[in-house]
Amino acid sequence: DSTMYDMASLTKVVSATTAAMILEEEGKLDLDRTVASYLPAYDVPFKRMITVRMLLTHTSGIRSNHPLWKEAKGREQYMAGMVAFPLESTPGERAVYTDWNMVLLQFIIEKQTGQTLDQFVESRVFGPLGMRDTKYNPAESLKPRIAPTEVEDFRGGQVWGVVHDETAWVLGGVSGNAGLFSSSRDLAVFVQ
Repeated sequence: DSTMYDMASLTKVVSATTAAMILEEEGKLDLDRTVASYLPAYDVPFKRMITVRMLLTHTSGIRSNHPLWKEAKGREQYMAGMVAFPLESTPGERAVYTDWNMVLLQFIIEKQTGQTLDQFVESRVFGPLGMRDTKYNPAESLKPRIAPTEVEDFRGGQVWGVVHDETAWVLGGVSGNAGLFSSSRDLAVFVQ
């Protein structure tokens, strides 16, 4: 099927986690190093012991149920909001699924590669695998192939061809937690 869909949280696995594992295999990302060692803004009390592995396993103690996307305008403000927001639990204590883990992972990946996440995964994953339908921020010309996602009044009605996830939307459509579009054909290639 060549219909393209908003992949929502599958972005975490297909894009961010895959990119992180490529970097780990190449020795450019140490899963047991702290987030703060990669992102100095995160070197704050109670958070400085959070590791990259904790982001990947959702054991960071971070919660993302606060609608930061309503307040933050752009990456810098989003990062500042994630730094300021209190932890829900002690890092390493328990698993709590949260989008912010993958946003932090994205920022680390981008720092380590010198590329945006979408550029990195296109050049290292999607391009080499021939996944031509898999991309962030699909071109307007692809809209006829994209399934509409939902209706959101605050965004002007039908969300179609642009990411529905508010965090990814505020971050310009490219995020570690959401934003990827793909087809079932491309996902079959990725899974194989």
